[in-house]
Amino acid sequence: MYRMISRMMAYIASSLIRFSRMRAMRSGSGGMYAILRLTGASDMPCNHSSSLPSSKSSSSSSMSSSSSALVIKTPNADEDDDMEDDEEDFELGKDEEWLHGMSDAPVRRKIAYIPPDPDRIARIREKRIKELAMYAIIREIILYIIFLWILMMISYGTQDPYANVMKEQYANTLVGGDGSRTFDKIVTIEQYWAWVHTGLVPSLYVGKWYNGDDPEYMDNFFGDRNSFIVGYPVMRQVRVRPDLCNIHEQFERADYISECNVDYSMSDEDEGSYEAGWIPTNLTDGLRKEYTYTTWDVLDGYPFFGRHAVYIGGGYVSELNNPDTIADQMQQLEKEAWIDRYTRAVFVEFSTYNAQVNLFAVVNLVVEFLPSGGGFPYPRVDIVRLLTYYEGFALVQICCEAGFLIFIVFFIVKEIKAILKQKREYPKVFWNLAEWVIIAFSIGLIIVYFYRFYTTKTLISAFKKNGGRGYVKLQYVAYWNELLGCMIGWVVFMSTLKFIKLLRFNKRIGVLSGTIRHAANDLIWFGMFFAIVFLAYSVAFYLILGTQVFNYSDFTYTMESLITAILGKFAFYELVEADRILGPMLFFSFMCTITFILINMFLTIITEAFQIVKHDVSQQSNDYEMVDFMMTRFKAFIGIQQAAATLNPKDHEEQARKNAAKDDMEIFTDKVDQLLNHIAKVYFDQDNFDNIIKSMGQGKQPAKPKNITPITA
Repeated sequence: MYRMISRMMAYIASSLIRFSRMRAMRSGSGGMYAILRLTGASDMPCNHSSSLPSSKSSSSSSMSSSSSALVIKTPNADEDDDMEDDEEDFELGKDEEWLHGMSDAPVRRKIAYIPPDPDRIARIREKRIKELAMYAIIREIILYIIFLWILMMISYGTQDPYANVMKEQYANTLVGGDGSRTFDKIVTIEQYWAWVHTGLVPSLYVGKWYNGDDPEYMDNFFGDRNSFIVGYPVMRQVRVRPDLCNIHEQFERADYISECNVDYSMSDEDEGSYEAGWIPTNLTDGLRKEYTYTTWDVLDGYPFFGRHAVYIGGGYVSELNNPDTIADQMQQLEKEAWIDRYTRAVFVEFSTYNAQVNLFAVVNLVVEFLPSGGGFPYPRVDIVRLLTYYEGFALVQICCEAGFLIFIVFFIVKEIKAILKQKREYPKVFWNLAEWVIIAFSIGLIIVYFYRFYTTKTLISAFKKNGGRGYVKLQYVAYWNELLGCMIGWVVFMSTLKFIKLLRFNKRIGVLSGTIRHAANDLIWFGMFFAIVFLAYSVAFYLILGTQVFNYSDFTYTMESLITAILGKFAFYELVEADRILGPMLFFSFMCTITFILINMFLTIITEAFQIVKHDVSQQSNDYEMVDFMMTRFKAFIGIQQAAATLNPKDHEEQARKNAAKDDMEIFTDKVDQLLNHIAKVYFDQDNFDNIIKSMGQGKQPAKPKNITPITA
């Protein structure tokens, strides 16, 4: 019995010491802590002791008496005494063994799970989502800037600043003529031959120097002495068959007109063989080439889009391959009336190469002769760069083209993943459709580029094969180059326009896009109304002024003229001269309707939608909040301001550990209070015991308890 009580008292004393130490460590003060022990002396006063009993014999002797004692220890006492020495080690018997193994490793207490603060988790989750969006935006911007830079390098690699200068040079050399008989003033056949003799023949091939000497090492050079003629020039005409139209019966009966002819069409083209002077013949041999039809595949010609018709690539050809005889050749054709009333178009075609600037020139000087008898000149000079891999810039060009291919594959994979993820919502986003437009034009651009490269190689090989003297026509490759330029232009346009998507984080851009979305339905109806009104005025201008003003002679020209009139560019005096009453009235009516009514309606729709979106936050995009977040992170990165704290798993564990320690302390405090209450009920009077504990907490000398009833065995 005594041994059991001794063990219990030692455990109580050890627990009280631990509790006192914890309270002292938490408070940081030098207060006293108390240990309550039960002894055998009933009237022993409370003593202060500087150390705790540490031996087994002292513990046993103290327990032999039947009195109680109060032991008080100051915090300055030795903290290294082992309280566990008060307890006796339990020894196993000879016929006993431990049921569980004893381990010297410290037992780690499990920390009770404490859920984190939901509000804090929500804030941190929102911040993390913004961080991921920020990284995605930065990655998108960087990749797109690289793609656009590569695209710009490819597009500008096909252009040259000297191209326009070279085109103006050819126009001044060929079209200008002698100054008075120029190409752009040709109206009749006589004026055409006058230009040939004064403008074409002298400037087509290089002439003698100013001192009369023949130029050396300039054989087959153009008249500017810088460009080499690839192959040789040709003069080609397309004709229609005679007697294809019916004369009105009033004139047919009077025998005033014997025959008439029609406008050009591919089905009405003349492909017969003739003798000089356009005398029909059935012979096939011995005919001059100028009067024998040559098909388009022999000439390597392709349809040419003129102002009044689309002309096939074949025709009657006169080769201009001898600089010494070209003047006599033109004189002979003029005498034979090689160009007559059945001629619908005459072409002068040749190509040159300027080695100084690495540019090719494809020249087409066309004069269209209508059934009315008038001629309409249409000069066209295409300056193209076909050889791109011979300069020092070639390596950069190849790297950019390879990078462009990689980006296109990347965009295709990216959009396919977006389709699988968004499904039906994918087509509803405008920028997704714009992305596919860019991809489609890019794939077409790649195909056209490599086909143009293959065609150029084929033509250059044919040119080398015939020693530079054979017939070579670059019209085909020029068409592909023009198509390539159009596709590059659209890709660059759409790619540059996509930067608006990257600017959606700007608040003003967000309001603008919201305004357009809100006003989309009204703008569609306004566009239909505007189209009806504009079409009505176009028909009126065409019918009233089409026979008197060139800008309104064709319905397409009429619409173009009215659009330029809306922009403020028009020739009012032409309308007055054409019709002094209807011309000004129709023009003022058009300008008032479009400018003062329709344009103001358009502005009203936009302004109303803007006011609604501006005051309605729900219709505005909140993407611009990312700008503030990105600026905050950037400032934190460069050290201007401190970044907000993020959730760290270690911080959460540390907080949980502190909370668990705090809970353990509170639980331990409650347990000690319960233990002391039980001890007071069993061994002491409750009131005297409370006074002793209070005096110990206040650092005072406790009074001798009264009416202590010890328990004896």
